[in-house]
Amino acid sequence: MMVKAMLYGFFKTKALGWTAIAVLLAIWQAGVSSGLVTSPELPGPVHLMDVWYHELLDQTLATELIKTLGWTLSGFGLAVIFGVSIGIVMGCSRIANGLLEPFVELIRPVPISALIPLVILFVGIGFKMKLFVALLGAVFPVLINTWSGVRGVSSTLRETATTFGLNWVQSVTQVYFPAASPAVFTGLRLGLATALVITVVSEMIAGSSGVGFYILSSQQSLGVDQMYAGLITLALVGYGLNAIFVLIERWTLFWAMPDVRSV
Repeated sequence: MMVKAMLYGFFKTKALGWTAIAVLLAIWQAGVSSGLVTSPELPGPVHLMDVWYHELLDQTLATELIKTLGWTLSGFGLAVIFGVSIGIVMGCSRIANGLLEPFVELIRPVPISALIPLVILFVGIGFKMKLFVALLGAVFPVLINTWSGVRGVSSTLRETATTFGLNWVQSVTQVYFPAASPAVFTGLRLGLATALVITVVSEMIAGSSGVGFYILSSQQSLGVDQMYAGLITLALVGYGLNAIFVLIERWTLFWAMPDVRSV
């Protein structure tokens, strides 16, 4: 019943945005159909969706998408492990925070795309490179939000853990992490989106497969329709991943989201 309510609430709140998108697409198609828009670089939405469907049907685009998702989710999984673990340690320990924060703040502002040549130098071009840049892209949003969430745990909860004589592991699992979980989930959502973006960028810069390589090679061969098909795929996949994550977050953190219960 709760899952049904969450699904209904999620799509109900998005109805206005999807209506606006549909209106814009209709205006775009009307401009192409009426001849007001004649640029070959801007085909109509109906034509683009037909191309996108056939590209998926013959498995050309689907194969590249599977590769991109594989690298993205693998890097994201590692980022969750490292980001959450380091963020909790930094949030709970002043010594760990003082030791690790300079490293984090030095590396975090550097664009991950600028680090790709360095990563290639050490691990070469291939699966390891894409996995590592996806990890780099996702780990900092996860780490920073986890650290912030743990640091924001109220003194009352900290004193409660001390009063009950909880050891460090018990304090983390029973007090700090549950209290910080809304911030952690925010970091996970940001990290997943960043991992997808960085994976696609790495495919464009030094890849031979994946949706990023598909888009770039289509542009270089003047395959405008195929280029748009790749972009549509990324947009839909990115939206779909975020929507799934939001539903998981609402199901897991229903106690922190009173709006879910009132839907």
